[in-house]
Formats: sequence, C-alpha cells, structure tokens
Amino acid sequence: MRIPICLLGPPINEADLMSHPFIGFFAVEAIIQLIAMSFLQIGMEKERAELNQRRAAQTDELTGAANRRSILEQADALLARLPGSQTQRRGASPRSRPFQIDP
Repeated sequence: MRIPICLLGPPINEADLMSHPFIGFFAVEAIIQLIAMSFLQIGMEKERAELNQRRAAQTDELTGAANRRSILEQADALLARLPGSQTQRRGASPRSRPFQIDP
C-alpha cells in the first residue's frame, strides 16, 4: 500500500509551507533528479551520434549502398557462423589478425 508523504506528518498551513523541513529534502531530491536526467540524456545523445557515425562509415554517402568494409565484415560474420569454419576453430576472425605468409 502506498501512502502519500504529505499524510505522514502533521497538517501544514500555507503560511508555514516554506519553513517546513521537507521543503529542503524535496529541493535536494529535485536537483539530484535533474542531474541524473541530464546524464541520461547526454548518454543517449552520445549513443545516437555513435550509431550515426557507424552507419556513415559503413555506407556510401552518395548511393546509400554498403561499402567494401561493411560487406567484408558481414561476410566474416556469416562465415564464422558456418559449422566447421576455420574462424570457429581458431577462435578469431581472419581480418582481426595481421597478414601472415604461411611457410
């Protein structure tokens, strides 16, 4: 059962409202909520900007088609899902290792 906090104390006259001890508590709570919401909004805007940058890096600006990097990353992901693929046996994608010449 939820009880409104105003019912927990004695009744307050309108003249005594600003001198009530809960006013300071509510002011501090409002400031903390404002700061928390600001951080959440900044975090959401940062994630949105990163998503837009990632999308811009994976597509051609003029046509909107996937560029070579995006196609290679998608191909690596598809090959890694195949049963018995070399990337599953080695535990890493071939693009994540530097080029090596096998003797």
